[in-house]
Amino acid sequence: MSGSKMIKNKIRTLIVDDSVTIRKVIRHLLESDPRFEVVGEAAQPSEALKEIRLRNIDLITMDLHLPQKTGAALIKEYMAIRPIPTVVISSLRPEESHLVLESLENGAVDYIQKPDQKTILANRVEILDRLFQAAQAKLVLNLKHSKQEALLSQSSNALLVIGASTGGTEAIKTLLTQLGTQIPPTLIVQHIPPFFSEAFAQRLNKLFPFEVKEAKNGDKVQENRVLIAPGGFQMRLVKKGSDFFVAIEDSPPVNRHKPSVDFLFDSVRREYTGPKVAVLLTGMGADGAEGMLKLRSVGTYTIAQDEQTSVVFGMPREAIKRNAAVKVCGLHEMGAAIQQGFVSLLSPKKGQAS
Repeated sequence: MSGSKMIKNKIRTLIVDDSVTIRKVIRHLLESDPRFEVVGEAAQPSEALKEIRLRNIDLITMDLHLPQKTGAALIKEYMAIRPIPTVVISSLRPEESHLVLESLENGAVDYIQKPDQKTILANRVEILDRLFQAAQAKLVLNLKHSKQEALLSQSSNALLVIGASTGGTEAIKTLLTQLGTQIPPTLIVQHIPPFFSEAFAQRLNKLFPFEVKEAKNGDKVQENRVLIAPGGFQMRLVKKGSDFFVAIEDSPPVNRHKPSVDFLFDSVRREYTGPKVAVLLTGMGADGAEGMLKLRSVGTYTIAQDEQTSVVFGMPREAIKRNAAVKVCGLHEMGAAIQQGFVSLLSPKKGQAS
């Protein structure tokens, strides 16, 4: 392979951070991996916009604390004219979680806590893999979707469970928008750092007529309530008498994730015998694929997001490869697919797809 071809295939990266020290740390990290080429640096939004106009860029790493404007506002500005896969790399306090969520809403693919030398040594491979996957991400346009008048089915004992990772915060919001005003009990695992899950749930709770909250240990699983697993903990379903609750515990990571989709899905398979629909959305890796396969084996209606509308077609692809998905569909079709799943489970004349 020629040198020019090797350079052509590298991921051309722009580093945006107002700290010279951090720019050097990120540059050193990227240049240690032959997949990346740092083509520019910017300390201010105006410099970043100039680099974006002048250069062919495949990936941007973005700090959120910038002079002139926030990184979140800058992402929104250039995404409107030239969408480029972007990973937020920033140090934030819990009360600043909204900036990460705003960045993801504006088009960022992923968030990584700003690394120091110690963090890089311990997590170098994972950080580089996340940056590499982000560079391959599809920036999905908002598509029209059908909204269900009421997803709450004829049976009050139905359950909806959802797993997501990279690109999932916006995918979850889009999916919930399709569900109408009445929904079955819903449990969600989104790979998310500690502190951000509460802000994510609060942000969603303002948008919908049903309740959306970060799950607390012992929360009851009930109609018109969405429980989101807290970052840094595992969430599982437990049965007490005729009712169901969630247990939030400091168990080890599963598939390197905490919370883990497989951890939740496995508990649902063990504990819940009623009609249930499981959905696996965009995300890198394979978390949730095995759990979904096991859920399908006990009669669950399982749905995987398609490649076209996935930001990162990792977790859904692994589920499809394992034949774990009864149905594969686009994000904008999820509401109708979930409704179809509950109808098929509750109809005495229809069984689950084989």
